[in-house]
Amino acid sequence: METQIPMREMGGYLPLEGNRQTDYFSALPFEGDVLRTNSGKAAIYHGLLTLEAPTVHMPYYCCSSVFMAAQDAGKRIQHYHLTDTFLPDLAEVEPDPQQDILFLVNYFGALSKTVADYALSQQDRFAAVVVDQSHCFFAAPLMSSRIYNVYSCRKFFGVPDGGYLIASSLPVRELPNYKASDHFQYLVVSLEEGQNAAYKDSKAANEAVQAEYIGMSEASRQILGLVDYRRVAAARRDNFKRLHEAFQSINRFDLSTVTDPLYIFPLWLERNIKAELVAQKIYVPTLWREALIPACEDRMEYDLTENTAFLPLDQRYGATDMEYLVGIVKDILKK
Repeated sequence: METQIPMREMGGYLPLEGNRQTDYFSALPFEGDVLRTNSGKAAIYHGLLTLEAPTVHMPYYCCSSVFMAAQDAGKRIQHYHLTDTFLPDLAEVEPDPQQDILFLVNYFGALSKTVADYALSQQDRFAAVVVDQSHCFFAAPLMSSRIYNVYSCRKFFGVPDGGYLIASSLPVRELPNYKASDHFQYLVVSLEEGQNAAYKDSKAANEAVQAEYIGMSEASRQILGLVDYRRVAAARRDNFKRLHEAFQSINRFDLSTVTDPLYIFPLWLERNIKAELVAQKIYVPTLWREALIPACEDRMEYDLTENTAFLPLDQRYGATDMEYLVGIVKDILKK
């Protein structure tokens, strides 16, 4: 009896161009498993879901979506403060290697070696260590049996969604793909009409992505296969160097050991200049309002949230743009 071949579409118009087989992590020389998710938050959720330990130690200085992912994965959160090296202050904590998970953040992409060394030193004290590389897409994953690496795509590339969970071994998990078609238009509008024209739609798109813990959309898979990763990394490195040279004498954040391309440039000052930057159409985020609580009031986290201007340095910009940005900031600081 002949097997009937199912019908499939052929011909017609061409869809979005791309190559789903050649994203950044498909070409890296490491042995391990990669789970492609619709967000960094979803990657955190699925990483924690694979672990039986009930408690996760997380920093106060972090995005609320991270806390939500942990709670949705059924974990109890134990918050920690940061030391002046941006590592966990766990002086009074004695973790149970069967019951406790450690969550680390490579803040702004500026602490790759520091975080990597610390993660490796702590992996035997905890059931697992989750390293959040959402701010450092190009940081190499740590391939150790107890370490889980999390990455976010939208902080580095113009895609509607995307995240990665990478570990030496992950359970097989078939996730439904995120449907990006309802929240794709803002990327085109912002390209043609500018950021302000698409701001509301971008917020709605972000809310839609954060609402689900599923797989990466086909649209993002295709686009990420076409990205010139070397160009992106080089542009971010060059822009970082220009900003670092301009501000290293006044920046309270020591960036002298930075090696990987950053997400944004953390300019930690003695006062808050964010509103003045926004008035000049330099749009800077506040990271993170979650730390503006009594528990952090006399700690570094509160100061960071209040007084750090996170300057753009991504691949849209070059030397002339950085010169303009430096001029704006220096004019504000003269006042």
